[in-house]
Amino acid sequence: RDHDLRISREADFARVIAETCLTETRSDPRLEWSFKTASLYGFGILTTLGYGKVEPRTPNGRIFTVIYGFIGIPVTVILLTNLGRYLEKLTQKARRLCSRPDTDSDSINGTTLFFIMILYLVSAFSIIITYSNQNSSKIRVE
Repeated sequence: RDHDLRISREADFARVIAETCLTETRSDPRLEWSFKTASLYGFGILTTLGYGKVEPRTPNGRIFTVIYGFIGIPVTVILLTNLGRYLEKLTQKARRLCSRPDTDSDSINGTTLFFIMILYLVSAFSIIITYSNQNSSKIRVE
């Protein structure tokens, strides 16, 4: 009887250790599946960005992700190509409506293009740095 009790206690102890060590704790809400994180994950797969810490844990989920990307990435490329063509046509129409009849120039001066790119890069980096500095105070390292 003492032998059975000792085996039962050892089995309970082993079960507690296994449950404690083998179960994943997800205290960070960003790691939990929700509609928002699943949408971001799906968008990241389709656009090949691969950003985020959420990932499928099961083999079936991982297989589905590969099939989803295999089919979805070419479709996304086609959609973005068509969107670019549409925006190009829209820009040409706007340029024709807004241009003066005496100008035939469709090109942009190189200096103007350079300053537009610098302005774009500086503003993008400042937004990224501001956002990351605001969120860094929320990250706690233990």
